[in-house]
Amino acid sequence: LPIFEQCVVIHEVDLFNTWIPFCDKSVLIEKIGKAELIAYMNFNIMGISRDLLLHAYGADCTLESDKIIIVGKSIESYGDVKIPWKSIGWFHNRIDVKEFKLVLNIVSPSAAEAHIIAHLDFNAPLPASIVNYLVTKVAGLFLYFFQRQSRSIIQHNEDELKGPSHKTNEHAERIRSNEGFYKHWVLPKIQALCRQKGWAAPSVPSLEGKEAAV
Repeated sequence: LPIFEQCVVIHEVDLFNTWIPFCDKSVLIEKIGKAELIAYMNFNIMGISRDLLLHAYGADCTLESDKIIIVGKSIESYGDVKIPWKSIGWFHNRIDVKEFKLVLNIVSPSAAEAHIIAHLDFNAPLPASIVNYLVTKVAGLFLYFFQRQSRSIIQHNEDELKGPSHKTNEHAERIRSNEGFYKHWVLPKIQALCRQKGWAAPSVPSLEGKEAAV
């Protein structure tokens, strides 16, 4: 899958609840910088829920190692900003994200491999072996739906090229509505890597329906 669309999906945190399983609420609390933010999420499985406040940032390592790395961990508060925490009780607690790392390894203009490293505490009275199993399954599910959502942007663009469509794609709309970020900040970084590698620049139909040129 192309790196551009994957960057879009992971950046639009307030749309996480539209594609991550069991995530019924996702809120962008604060955009600290272009690659750093605070986000709140709540997950609900059959009435048992967990929420978290995540501080995440991205590292552009494309020119050094062909990678984009997103790192995050949970925090309890962010200044004086009001967080929509749910009350802790029998069926609700918080997830402690001790470590989260998403590595996007760029292998070509149209392909980037995604890998996850995660250390989570669900604050549940479960044996360590069960917790490790759950973390592995959660990471696998996240990757699957992350890639599926990235692919949906590409499919949406292909459908639009075939003719008018009444279907919408929220991520494609975000690309168009936030051109300053995606066209003038994200895309130039991908183009710089392409120049360094001697690759042809990738096409990004969501940006005004035009191909991106180096």
